[in-house]
Amino acid sequence: MSHVKTSPVRLPALGAALASRYRILEKLGAGWHGDVYRAVDEQTRTTVVVRLFQFDATGHSSSAPRRLGDALAANLIRHPHIVQSHEVGQSEFGPFVVTEDLRGEHIGRLLERHGRLKRESCFAIIEPVLLALGAAHSMGLIHGDVKPRNVWVCQLPDNRVTVKVLGFGMAAPPLEPPQSPVHISHFAPEQLESNALEPRTDQFAACATLYELLTNSLPFQGPTVATTIQRILHQPCPTLEQAGAPQTDALSKVIMRGLEKDPARRYPGVRELLDALRPLMQGDSTQAMLLSELLPASALLRKDSGTIPSASAASQRPRASSISSPESGARLAAASRRPSFSPPSSRPESSRPTLDSLVPVLPAQHRGRYRARAVIWQSLDSYVRARRPAYLRERILYDIGSNDASDLLLGTLQGIVYCDLDSISQYIELATARLFSGDPSWCRYAGQEAVDGVLSAALTRSIPPTPDITVSVRRVCRILGPMFDFGEWQVDEAGAPNSALVTISGINAVCQGLRLWVVGLMERSLSVAHQRARLTVNRGEAAFTPRLMIEIANH
Repeated sequence: MSHVKTSPVRLPALGAALASRYRILEKLGAGWHGDVYRAVDEQTRTTVVVRLFQFDATGHSSSAPRRLGDALAANLIRHPHIVQSHEVGQSEFGPFVVTEDLRGEHIGRLLERHGRLKRESCFAIIEPVLLALGAAHSMGLIHGDVKPRNVWVCQLPDNRVTVKVLGFGMAAPPLEPPQSPVHISHFAPEQLESNALEPRTDQFAACATLYELLTNSLPFQGPTVATTIQRILHQPCPTLEQAGAPQTDALSKVIMRGLEKDPARRYPGVRELLDALRPLMQGDSTQAMLLSELLPASALLRKDSGTIPSASAASQRPRASSISSPESGARLAAASRRPSFSPPSSRPESSRPTLDSLVPVLPAQHRGRYRARAVIWQSLDSYVRARRPAYLRERILYDIGSNDASDLLLGTLQGIVYCDLDSISQYIELATARLFSGDPSWCRYAGQEAVDGVLSAALTRSIPPTPDITVSVRRVCRILGPMFDFGEWQVDEAGAPNSALVTISGINAVCQGLRLWVVGLMERSLSVAHQRARLTVNRGEAAFTPRLMIEIANH
């Protein structure tokens, strides 16, 4: 690699185009190897991560050629659990490596949020790590810096959640002193003594990472760099039980062998380590389910991720709500600052999930034409949040992908504004299919709960007790009608005494679940008005029919 230039260079400014292709968006941080940036690939219009190699005060780095050679070797590896490299080269700013821009978070953040992880979840993370290391070792490449920050739980273009290892070719050179104990807490003894790297060096680091997942503590870290080095080189590692993990003698023995000071006493390779771990850690849950439980949808929301819109697309303004209020103006102003739900555009357009590919949606002639108040969506979401795991609800909002779904997830959706009926219908259909075994009757119960929840203030003030059921029904309809920007509501006296017939017409775009929500809300509202009402749907309970007729009788 003697052809690599290491002459003094300047650092790229935001907006600069590296190698006339990668436009710098933001600086993500700095590490042993140099500075890390998020950039736009001007050819593919996707976001990528660019790593520039570190130069010293004179503008030279003796390790840059070696690192670039390691990065070139890592670029040859194609493995599902190794972050994909796009390009390794030389630019006006020095040697660089371009990799895919991951959507997710490193497992260090998972530990900060969850603390010690259950055994099945730990295996769901460490198994892909060991498979990735095994693939690299088979090609003669050592990672040299396996640690939680270099292991990411992330979402793939096809929406599967997986684990990826990054940082191949980026191990710290021998002469660079560590800045803190954290920098060396996963280093093997031979790495500290002579920077000798071999496959079992990665095995040590992987076992240290697994130990941290199981105990939420490091096996050797001390308060200073010196004490940490002393512990790694000379002190025994506390067992899992001593570190506070549940009683796992057999598992502790496996990990202790991987953390042996002498590499010869460790497992012959990471595959043998994996074989020893599998029967002790693997459970009945699928890896995808375990990883999805750990990764919140908020970790998938990243500013400037995915496809960068063209100038013409960026100039399009969001459709304003028909309600003129300070809240709606603030909401539109905040839209430009909202984290994007867009999936990364490294995914082929044809493989991105669309509303049509998820569940049945509104008939084509109705899409984008109708709206309903956000408070309806909030009441449905409140019912789901109280009864189903948060990560499943978050996944539904991510799959919908609209601005309103983003607002609902972030808690900034205003109940008074109008949302596209498409998004609300998608939420109902996805929740019905994924969370309620295909039974939409949950929407009826959600409507009932809304009377005592998000709509309690409006309904209890507007529906005072009265002996005339027709009067009560008219009052309920006066509240429900304006929640939709379409449809006509008509209340007539029915044939039987003290009964009423509600006819809602022009609702061809309303799905079955939303119709049941209306029925449930009317049931509970009349109960609040001290009416012993019995509701019967005479016509139009099925989705996308033009009319819903509800007969209400006092009994």
